[in-house]
Amino acid sequence: MVRKSLTWFAAMLCEKYDIPVDHIIRHYDVTHKICPAYWVKDPGGIVRFRKMVEEFMIKPEKSHIIVDGVKKPVERILYGGVNYVRVRDFVQALAGIHDMEVTSQGNIPVLTSE
Repeated sequence: MVRKSLTWFAAMLCEKYDIPVDHIIRHYDVTHKICPAYWVKDPGGIVRFRKMVEEFMIKPEKSHIIVDGVKKPVERILYGGVNYVRVRDFVQALAGIHDMEVTSQGNIPVLTSE
């Protein structure tokens, strides 16, 4: 049985180093050591693990928010019934409707009235 922590760790490494999920291999594939034994005995195990890692990797999708009746494009992640939108996208949507300017201080978006 694969632990969630291993799946999360593999997904994090794939995202951080831009490694395609199908490049995840078993020790056995390199050393021919029976490791991990359950994936050597059941070659479908690595296929299932790759699928679990892929599902763990959260990718934003194009969507929109509606501000004062106007649709504004944003990227969002829908996870567990909750919408996650980048702060910068949200602030940009507000700025376009309410005559505000968006600047930044480092990584911090700054919204000011004009």
